[in-house]
Amino acid sequence: MSKQSKYSDIEILEKIKSTRTDVQDKAFAYLYANHYKSIMAMVMKNSGTQDDASDVFQDTLVVLHKNVHKEGFSLSCKIGTYLYSVARNVWLKKLKKSSRTVSISETEKEFIPISQDNVEILDKMEEKNLLYAHLKNLGEDCRKVLKYFYFDGMRLDEIAIKMGYNSAEVAKNKKFRCFHTLKKSLLLDKNFDR
Repeated sequence: MSKQSKYSDIEILEKIKSTRTDVQDKAFAYLYANHYKSIMAMVMKNSGTQDDASDVFQDTLVVLHKNVHKEGFSLSCKIGTYLYSVARNVWLKKLKKSSRTVSISETEKEFIPISQDNVEILDKMEEKNLLYAHLKNLGEDCRKVLKYFYFDGMRLDEIAIKMGYNSAEVAKNKKFRCFHTLKKSLLLDKNFDR
């Protein structure tokens, strides 16, 4: 989307609130076209890559989307300032987590401290991403059993039938072993925050 089709901040927020994904996509495309470059410049100026910038911008849009759908959310600054501030905090958090010590350079842009809600959103996103990465390393049967039990809420007897096990007890033992393997893998990961 080009910078020519100008939306107000209120129009952007309304589009993000829409239940129609095509309307939301227009808002996100507009934000990308108009704000990605400044965020990419900030990330790259502070030891990041284009891939880092892309990840930061994506995480920033997720935070915006979640906040816009919260009851009582209102923007107290320009949307560009909000995005830059969230992106700056996302990047600082990623730098801290990766143990890279870099001082983010100050720019002329206004800076808004990240709220505790945004920190919680980012933490949950990181936890989910880490969990999914470790789940991918498990065998297919383990992934299925854990998914069926923890994500789909299936009972052990249902899992046994679906997986072709002899009994719910076999499913229970498999779930226990798979969960133990996943837990061990997570505990050995330096990015896992105990």
